[in-house]
Amino acid sequence: MTCVAYLGDARPSKFGSTGITELTKDFNAALSLSPTGQLDAVVFCGDFDRISQTQQAINASNIRNIPIVWVVGNHEIDQGDLAGVRGKYPTA
Repeated sequence: MTCVAYLGDARPSKFGSTGITELTKDFNAALSLSPTGQLDAVVFCGDFDRISQTQQAINASNIRNIPIVWVVGNHEIDQGDLAGVRGKYPTA
């Protein structure tokens, strides 16, 4: 069984100094909620606002070694962080 977590609209910037800590807890919970006890991939469905903050939460979480697919949401576009998502993918 393949298990993929779909996460979106976390917006850590809306929670001030606790945003990254709370997002890290959410990432850790995603793994524990998996019916298989593991995740094969994580899809970020956009609207994380600040990619750098999201990356800090990933690095501090237990999903840091799981493959991640990033999708652009309107908040990344509105906040000018589209380059942050594009930077997650190597160019050909």
